Amino acid sequence: MIIKKAPSMNLFCFSTEATLMELGKYVRVKAHETYIEAVKNNLEITGPIYWIYYGMDGNPETRFKLDIGVPVQHVKPTSDGFNCKTIGEMELATCIHEGSWDKFPQSYSSLIGELMKSGRMMNGIAREVYINIDFENPKNNITEIQLGLKSLE
Repeated sequence: MIIKKAPSMNLFCFSTEATLMELGKYVRVKAHETYIEAVKNNLEITGPIYWIYYGMDGNPETRFKLDIGVPVQHVKPTSDGFNCKTIGEMELATCIHEGSWDKFPQSYSSLIGELMKSGRMMNGIAREVYINIDFENPKNNITEIQLGLKSLE
C-alpha cells in the first residue's frame, strides 16, 4: 500500500448510476466511446481511462454513482451523454493490480485490510486507473486501484 496525494484533474466522462452486477455492460463500450467523443470535442487527453466509484460498498445490490472518463487539459462544454468536470485533489491509498480483473476482489481486500491496520478511514470514493489493458491476454493488464481517504484533521 502506498499513500499519496493525487492532484486535482479535469475529467471528460460518462456518468451513471449502477450496481456491481451492472458493470459488465460498460466494459470496452464506454471507454471506447469516451475516447471517440473526447477527440470529437477537440479535448486534449492527458492520461489513461479512469473508473471512479462514489459510494460503492462491495454489496452487489448497492447502487452507486460511476464516472468512466479520461483526464483532459481543460474543462469545456461537450456533447450529449458526456460531461467535463474537475475532480478535486485527494489523498489516496493505492496498490497496483497486475493481471485479470476477475481477481480485483483480492486486491481490494488486501488494500482495505492494510488500510484498516493503519487506522485510516476511506472517504467512499474508489478509483481504478487502467494503465495497460489487454483483452486478449488479461495477465498483461495493469491497473492502479485507488481508495480515497478521509482527512486526518
